[in-house]
Amino acid sequence: MVILEREMEPFKCVTALGPIKVSPGLGMKTERTELQGTFWVFAWPELIPWKHKIVPLLSPCGGKGWKVGDLWAVDEKGQLLIIENKRVRNRESPFKKFEHHRIPAVDELRSDWLVSLEQEMIFRQLYADGLGPEMPPRSAHGIGRGVLDTSRGRMECRRYRHVYCQLLAPDFDSGEYKQRAELYLNRYAAQQKPPHYFGLYTLFESDKVPRYVDDHGLLTHAQKQNVHAFAVQRFPESRYYPDECQICSYRVKVRQSLRSTAS
Repeated sequence: MVILEREMEPFKCVTALGPIKVSPGLGMKTERTELQGTFWVFAWPELIPWKHKIVPLLSPCGGKGWKVGDLWAVDEKGQLLIIENKRVRNRESPFKKFEHHRIPAVDELRSDWLVSLEQEMIFRQLYADGLGPEMPPRSAHGIGRGVLDTSRGRMECRRYRHVYCQLLAPDFDSGEYKQRAELYLNRYAAQQKPPHYFGLYTLFESDKVPRYVDDHGLLTHAQKQNVHAFAVQRFPESRYYPDECQICSYRVKVRQSLRSTAS
């Protein structure tokens, strides 16, 4: 077990127009899901408590094999960051999926990212103005894969359509995103240092980061300085579809391993 302690003052806050009410699809719960937190961090990687510039690469969202974690990113120094996102109510440690996994070879990671980026660009060509709030039909071409999370009909790209179109799409279309990611990936390839792991909590209303959480053995194969946690939350909470909202991130300190102190 590890002790978590959330700082009260925000690490970083960003402002965006309010989210759009989306049609999620039959039987899908959409009001408060961790998918929003993953989207916010992809759109604003500066929300991550980190000292270097970051470019997001992939949102595998619980894939098999090496594709654990909800967001993979690389920083300007060539450091790999892997983030797993949870809601507090799930009562599951964000570190659980890091217990047994392998780090892919650089060529494997790069290849998968390039394929995902190609799919993202197909989406951009087909939907230059983004998607509307309605759930797209399953037969719709170009929505099923990309560098962002594409589950539930690209639900968060629809909910925060203005963010996708105004903040992310220009970098995709101009090639600036690809150029920056390739530069950072080349720096990672040159050194291939062990990754840094992040547990992320997406908070809603009165959610509180748990005091204790199981690290699931992560600290036995990763150095403590490579294990981090943070939280993100949207304000205001009083109205779910405000005209304008603020996304804030908070450092969560990973204090110690209870197993190590007990021994």
